Amino acid sequence: MEEIPAVIEAMEGVVARGRFAKAALEIAMFDAWARSSDVPVRSLLGGAVRDSIECTWALGAMPLEEMVAEIDELLAADRHRSFKVKMGALEPAEDVARIAALADRLNGRAGLRVDINARWDRFTANVHLPALVEAGIELIEQPTPTEQVEVLAELNRSLPVQFMADESVQSPHDALEVARRDAAGVIAVKTTKLGGLTRGKEAVAVARAAGIACHAATSLEGPIGTVASLHLACAEPGFNYGSELFGPLLLAETYVTEPIRYEEGRVHLPEGPGLGVEPDHDAVERFTRR
Repeated sequence: MEEIPAVIEAMEGVVARGRFAKAALEIAMFDAWARSSDVPVRSLLGGAVRDSIECTWALGAMPLEEMVAEIDELLAADRHRSFKVKMGALEPAEDVARIAALADRLNGRAGLRVDINARWDRFTANVHLPALVEAGIELIEQPTPTEQVEVLAELNRSLPVQFMADESVQSPHDALEVARRDAAGVIAVKTTKLGGLTRGKEAVAVARAAGIACHAATSLEGPIGTVASLHLACAEPGFNYGSELFGPLLLAETYVTEPIRYEEGRVHLPEGPGLGVEPDHDAVERFTRR
C-alpha cells in the first residue's frame, strides 16, 4: 500500500479526468492501508495537528427572514458559528441588498461569507463587490469565471477583503497559478474535485509555500468522503481558514454506524483505525440501486 503515489500516477496516465472516481479509489486504498497498520488515515498524511476544525454552514438564495431564522437556530444549538450565503441567482443589486440586510440583522453575532459561484463578469464585480465589503462580509468566494484568474487577481489587489478561489483550483497546478498571480488569499481544497488526498496534499503544499490559507471545502460528499477530507484538514497545518465539511448533515438517513460529530461550531475527527467510520451495511443495502 506504500505504492499509492505510484498507483495515482498510473491512473493519471490512463484516465485524464474522472477525478471523483479516482478520489474514491484512493480514499479506499488509504483506509485499507491505515487499517492494516492499525492507525488512523491522518497518521499516513503526516499526523494530526488538530482534532477538529471550524465548520461553516451554507445557505442558498433564501428570503431574508428564512436565513435569519435558520442562522439563529444553528447559533442557539452551537452547531455552526460562521455562515456562507450563495449568490449569483438573483440580479446583482438585489442580491447584494439581500446580503447587506442579513449582515445588518446578524450585527456581528456570526461570521458571514458569500459565494458568487463564478457568476459575475469583471464589470459586475467591480460595481457590486465594494458594497459587500462595506457590509462587513469577511470573505468572497469565486466572484468571476473559473478561467479568469487575472480578473480575480485584480479584485484581490484592489479590495480590502479576503477572496477565496474555488472553481479556479481544480489541480495543484491551478493552485500554483493562483499563487503566481496573487489572485486570492485563500484557496478551497476539495479532496474529490482535486482527485484525492494526494493531490489535495500537493495543493496545500503549494498554498503554504505561497503564504495562502487553505479552506477544507465540500462537494457535498456523504460521511465517508467527508471524513476523508477531515483527516486531511486535521493533518495539514495549512488549513487555517476552517472548513465547510457539512455534507452528512444534509442526509435524511446516514449509512455509517456512528455519525460524524458537529459541536461547538466545529466538526470533530472520529477515533479508530482507517477513516474511523464503519459502513452500516443494512443501510447501504437499502440504498443500493439494482
